[in-house]
Amino acid sequence: MIAAALVLLAQQTLFAAGGPAPSAAPPSLTISAPAVAIGRCEDPWGTSPGLTGKTRAVHPDRLRERFARSIAAKDWATVFAGYAAVVDTTLDRLGGQPSPDFDQLRRAFRTATDSTAVGLARAMQRPKSELAAALSELDINQFRPVTNLDGNLVILQSNRIPLGVALDSTKLSADQFEAICWSGWSLHRLLANVNFETIPGALVRIEAQERRWERYRTQGPMQLPHEMTLNRVKRFVVKPKGSSRFNPPHLDLVAVHPFAGIELMRAGEGIAYSGSVAAEIGGATLWINDWKQHIGATWVLAYDTDGRIGRGALVRLGGYVTAGLLSRKDAEGKSRKSLLINLDALRLLKPDVVPQAVRQAQSIAGEVLNHLPPR
Repeated sequence: MIAAALVLLAQQTLFAAGGPAPSAAPPSLTISAPAVAIGRCEDPWGTSPGLTGKTRAVHPDRLRERFARSIAAKDWATVFAGYAAVVDTTLDRLGGQPSPDFDQLRRAFRTATDSTAVGLARAMQRPKSELAAALSELDINQFRPVTNLDGNLVILQSNRIPLGVALDSTKLSADQFEAICWSGWSLHRLLANVNFETIPGALVRIEAQERRWERYRTQGPMQLPHEMTLNRVKRFVVKPKGSSRFNPPHLDLVAVHPFAGIELMRAGEGIAYSGSVAAEIGGATLWINDWKQHIGATWVLAYDTDGRIGRGALVRLGGYVTAGLLSRKDAEGKSRKSLLINLDALRLLKPDVVPQAVRQAQSIAGEVLNHLPPR
């Protein structure tokens, strides 16, 4: 026992002489996240711009007071040009000291404001219903400072500069950082006001598109499932551009469209008629006058009650009646002309369209039969 105690005492003495005893806890590795000093660029709206300072001129409140008359008149192109001039002047005054990062921001800002000023002047000359589409092409949100997915503050993020331009407070002076921040928010707020003007026009445009689709659905010729598929494929292959993406197609294809009709022909001093089973082999329908009217033409084959085949062109004049002039040989081998009329049965479900269809058929029949030779 005494020997063990002496050995333990000697070990403790050696540890004390060599340094502190090692800790029993295992060593740990601490990894700290890299600190990104990006600064804060919050909307200064409602805060005081101060009585003095190099950046006071680009504060949103100060710019709004300076161009209050033009803003009240909603002369947005003039207001934006004025904003851009003040921003450009302020940034030039702060660019005296060498700073590659600030010079890059200043050049990018000038390019963005110049292109936006030109585009906005052109957009304001377009009809109210087209203003929203025109503004969407200008990337009006690019002047707003935002934090990207990496946690970095960027500005001027647009289709032209997808990643934007970094806004790092560690590479800019306090005045330079504040000038860029306030300038971006001022221009963003101004363009937001311009965009607010598009709401009435956008509603008008949506209502107009709804009416176009309603006319296309209710006033156009009936399409069978295979024809709808064909026209869908056509729209996929030949992609519409611009506002046409939201409107009905201007041109519809017609293919292998069977229907039942009535054939009229002159017989002596009177008019004879017979039933007919026909099919539109191929053709097209063209919509005009903002989808208020449509015309079409197809090549048609028709069988009469005797099984004889007639061929000819079918013309769609809008409305509910399609008429065509057929030619076929009778039992004696002579070529005979007849008028084929097709009433769109599915569209006769409305109670007020039957008289209209009858009047259209009578008018077409009268005009064409007057030019047919007697049988």
